[in-house]
Amino acid sequence: QWRGLRLIDVSGIVTVVIVLYHNALAALADRIQHGLVTMPATFPLVGGVLLGPLVEEWIFRHVLWNMLDNSSSTAKARWTAALLTSAAFAAWHLPFNPQAPLMAHFCFGCAMAYARAKTGSMAVPYVIHALANAVFLLSN
Repeated sequence: QWRGLRLIDVSGIVTVVIVLYHNALAALADRIQHGLVTMPATFPLVGGVLLGPLVEEWIFRHVLWNMLDNSSSTAKARWTAALLTSAAFAAWHLPFNPQAPLMAHFCFGCAMAYARAKTGSMAVPYVIHALANAVFLLSN
């Protein structure tokens, strides 16, 4: 159990949130690309640097991580959490950037998982993720 909820309940809730968030972002990106919606100048900063990493780190390094790395916190549970959350993180990014190699997102996810495991905090992976997105946006 996870704070009074069964694992199946939590996984169902997380799945619905991921699908809704992912579909909403994909639909917005499609509308922007086809000129149906104009994008404010601050959208990349707010969406790509502040909110995106916050939501993604919460989903992958908090909710999913805690579901996989149970209270025993064995090395096996931690490795399982790190690898599975990194694979999910990589798969999540495919529709947003199909040109980027899947392995690049997987390795970045592994780095964020390492930061989460070493610090026990979501703050460090969030800051790294936000800075990486800022560098990516500034370089394009």
